[in-house]
Amino acid sequence: MDKIKKRWAGYFVGLLVVLAAAAWWLLRPPGLPAGFASSNGRIEATEVDIASKIAGRIDTILVKEGQFVHQGEVLARMDTRVLNEQRLEAAAQIKEAESAVPPPEPCSISDKVKCVPAKR
Repeated sequence: MDKIKKRWAGYFVGLLVVLAAAAWWLLRPPGLPAGFASSNGRIEATEVDIASKIAGRIDTILVKEGQFVHQGEVLARMDTRVLNEQRLEAAAQIKEAESAVPPPEPCSISDKVKCVPAKR
């Protein structure tokens, strides 16, 4: 009788192992889709290149090293003194070019159909 009890105990333990494996298989969380991986850790960027749309000198840096930033956030302000000087110079050149153009001659009433002054 002792052998029969041991045999049934072995069957019972085997059945428990099979049931535990089946429960683990059915109740485990779904895996990630193909091409994805999951892990714990920390990723640090060693170098990030940023550039402005125009060339010039930086006047003020508005963020600190290691600070988190978001897309579209202003990181620095450019020194605009040179650009302002160029804008004023271009405005002066426009004014000079406009003053070099002679004014249109006045039209007589009879020539009104043929002579129409240019409009701005």
